[in-house]
Amino acid sequence: NLSIINTGISGDTIVDLDYRWERDCLNHKPDILSVLIGINDVFSQPLRKLGAAGPLEEYQLTYKRLLSLVKEKYNCRLILMEPFMFCGDKADPAYKALQQYIQAVRALAEEFHAVLVPLQKLIDKKIKQVPPEKFSDDMVHPYVWAHAWIAQQWLEATKL
Repeated sequence: NLSIINTGISGDTIVDLDYRWERDCLNHKPDILSVLIGINDVFSQPLRKLGAAGPLEEYQLTYKRLLSLVKEKYNCRLILMEPFMFCGDKADPAYKALQQYIQAVRALAEEFHAVLVPLQKLIDKKIKQVPPEKFSDDMVHPYVWAHAWIAQQWLEATKL
Protein backbone atom coordinates (compact mmCIF):
# COMPACT_ATOMS: atom_id res chain seq x y z
CA ASN A 1 0.00 0.00 0.00
CA LEU A 2 2.64 2.47 -1.13
CA SER A 3 2.20 5.77 -2.91
CA ILE A 4 5.26 6.12 -5.11
CA ILE A 5 6.39 9.47 -6.47
CA ASN A 6 9.26 9.24 -8.95
CA THR A 7 11.00 12.58 -9.37
CA GLY A 8 14.15 11.18 -10.93
CA ILE A 9 15.47 12.96 -14.00
CA SER A 10 17.67 11.14 -16.48
CA GLY A 11 21.04 12.80 -16.85
CA ASP A 12 21.05 14.53 -13.47
CA THR A 13 24.16 14.80 -11.35
CA ILE A 14 24.30 15.40 -7.60
CA VAL A 15 24.45 19.16 -8.30
CA ASP A 16 21.21 18.94 -10.29
CA LEU A 17 19.60 16.94 -7.50
CA ASP A 18 20.76 19.49 -4.95
CA TYR A 19 19.07 22.25 -6.95
CA ARG A 20 15.67 20.51 -6.84
CA TRP A 21 15.93 18.60 -3.52
CA GLU A 22 13.38 20.68 -1.62
CA ARG A 23 10.80 20.72 -4.42
CA ASP A 24 11.21 17.14 -5.57
CA CYS A 25 11.92 15.46 -2.23
CA LEU A 26 11.33 17.41 0.96
CA ASN A 27 8.01 18.91 -0.17
CA HIS A 28 6.60 15.37 -0.52
CA LYS A 29 7.28 14.66 3.18
CA PRO A 30 8.47 11.11 2.50
CA ASP A 31 8.16 8.20 4.90
CA ILE A 32 10.54 6.23 2.69
CA LEU A 33 13.09 7.81 0.37
CA SER A 34 14.98 5.84 -2.24
CA VAL A 35 17.90 7.57 -3.98
CA LEU A 36 19.92 6.52 -7.00
CA ILE A 37 22.45 9.11 -8.12
CA GLY A 38 26.04 8.99 -9.31
CA ILE A 39 26.61 7.51 -12.74
CA ASN A 40 26.10 10.87 -14.42
CA ASP A 41 28.61 12.40 -12.00
CA VAL A 42 31.12 9.84 -13.24
CA PHE A 43 30.35 10.47 -16.91
CA SER A 44 30.11 14.26 -16.60
CA GLN A 45 33.88 14.39 -16.16
CA PRO A 46 36.28 14.09 -19.07
CA LEU A 47 37.67 10.55 -19.10
CA ARG A 48 41.16 11.75 -18.26
CA LYS A 49 39.82 13.20 -15.01
CA LEU A 50 37.61 10.32 -13.92
CA GLY A 51 37.96 9.73 -10.23
CA ALA A 52 39.55 13.11 -9.55
CA ALA A 53 39.16 14.12 -5.93
CA GLY A 54 37.24 17.34 -6.64
CA PRO A 55 34.11 15.89 -8.24
CA LEU A 56 34.07 12.88 -5.90
CA GLU A 57 34.39 15.11 -2.85
CA GLU A 58 31.59 17.35 -4.11
CA TYR A 59 29.45 14.26 -4.67
CA GLN A 60 30.08 12.95 -1.15
CA LEU A 61 29.57 16.26 0.63
CA THR A 62 26.46 17.21 -1.31
CA TYR A 63 24.89 13.76 -0.95
CA LYS A 64 25.56 13.78 2.79
CA ARG A 65 24.02 17.25 3.18
CA LEU A 66 20.90 16.23 1.24
CA LEU A 67 20.43 13.11 3.35
CA SER A 68 20.96 15.13 6.52
CA LEU A 69 18.25 17.56 5.46
CA VAL A 70 15.67 14.86 4.87
CA LYS A 71 16.51 12.99 8.07
CA GLU A 72 16.39 16.23 10.07
CA LYS A 73 12.94 17.15 8.74
CA TYR A 74 11.24 13.78 8.38
CA ASN A 75 13.38 11.03 9.87
CA CYS A 76 12.22 8.82 7.03
CA ARG A 77 13.54 5.40 6.09
CA LEU A 78 16.37 5.78 3.59
CA ILE A 79 17.18 3.42 0.75
CA LEU A 80 20.38 4.12 -1.16
CA MET A 81 21.08 2.41 -4.43
CA GLU A 82 24.61 2.01 -5.75
CA PRO A 83 25.20 3.84 -9.00
CA PHE A 84 25.94 1.25 -11.66
CA MET A 85 26.95 0.40 -15.18
CA PHE A 86 26.71 -2.78 -17.19
CA CYS A 87 30.36 -3.35 -17.95
CA GLY A 88 32.28 -6.57 -18.26
CA ASP A 89 35.67 -4.83 -18.48
CA LYS A 90 36.88 -4.10 -14.95
CA ALA A 91 39.78 -2.10 -16.44
CA ASP A 92 37.38 0.35 -18.13
CA PRO A 93 38.27 3.85 -16.80
CA ALA A 94 34.62 4.73 -16.12
CA TYR A 95 34.04 1.45 -14.28
CA LYS A 96 37.16 2.05 -12.19
CA ALA A 97 36.06 5.61 -11.33
CA LEU A 98 32.57 4.38 -10.50
CA GLN A 99 34.00 2.20 -7.73
CA GLN A 100 34.89 5.31 -5.73
CA TYR A 101 31.32 6.60 -6.01
CA ILE A 102 29.98 3.22 -4.95
CA GLN A 103 32.24 3.30 -1.89
CA ALA A 104 30.89 6.76 -1.07
CA VAL A 105 27.30 5.48 -1.25
CA ARG A 106 28.14 2.49 0.92
CA ALA A 107 29.69 4.78 3.53
CA LEU A 108 26.63 7.06 3.47
CA ALA A 109 24.30 4.08 3.82
CA GLU A 110 26.21 2.99 6.89
CA GLU A 111 26.36 6.48 8.37
CA PHE A 112 22.64 7.13 7.88
CA HIS A 113 21.53 3.57 8.75
CA ALA A 114 20.03 3.28 5.28
CA VAL A 115 19.15 0.14 3.38
CA LEU A 116 21.79 -0.37 0.69
CA VAL A 117 20.79 -1.84 -2.65
CA PRO A 118 24.16 -3.16 -3.90
CA LEU A 119 23.32 -2.89 -7.59
CA GLN A 120 26.83 -2.94 -9.03
CA LYS A 121 27.77 -5.95 -6.96
CA LEU A 122 24.61 -7.74 -8.15
CA ILE A 123 25.17 -6.67 -11.77
CA ASP A 124 28.79 -7.84 -11.70
CA LYS A 125 27.57 -11.24 -10.59
CA LYS A 126 24.72 -11.35 -13.11
CA ILE A 127 26.83 -10.38 -16.15
CA LYS A 128 28.76 -13.59 -15.69
CA GLN A 129 25.53 -15.26 -16.89
CA VAL A 130 24.05 -12.51 -19.09
CA PRO A 131 26.40 -10.34 -21.20
CA PRO A 132 26.37 -6.58 -20.49
CA GLU A 133 24.96 -5.72 -23.93
CA LYS A 134 21.82 -7.71 -23.06
CA PHE A 135 21.15 -5.24 -20.21
CA SER A 136 21.81 -2.00 -22.09
CA ASP A 137 23.13 -0.74 -25.39
CA ASP A 138 25.20 2.01 -23.73
CA MET A 139 26.23 0.39 -20.40
CA VAL A 140 24.01 2.81 -18.43
CA HIS A 141 20.38 2.93 -19.59
CA PRO A 142 18.71 -0.43 -18.89
CA TYR A 143 16.39 -2.19 -21.28
CA VAL A 144 12.85 -2.75 -19.98
CA TRP A 145 13.58 -6.25 -18.67
CA ALA A 146 16.67 -4.91 -16.86
CA HIS A 147 14.56 -2.20 -15.21
CA ALA A 148 12.30 -4.96 -13.91
CA TRP A 149 15.34 -6.91 -12.68
CA ILE A 150 16.63 -3.80 -10.86
CA ALA A 151 13.19 -3.29 -9.29
CA GLN A 152 13.30 -6.89 -8.06
CA GLN A 153 16.73 -6.28 -6.49
CA TRP A 154 15.30 -3.18 -4.76
CA LEU A 155 12.36 -5.16 -3.40
CA GLU A 156 14.60 -7.94 -2.10
CA ALA A 157 16.98 -5.49 -0.41
CA THR A 158 14.23 -3.41 1.20
CA LYS A 159 11.93 -6.30 2.12
CA LEU A 160 8.90 -4.18 1.14
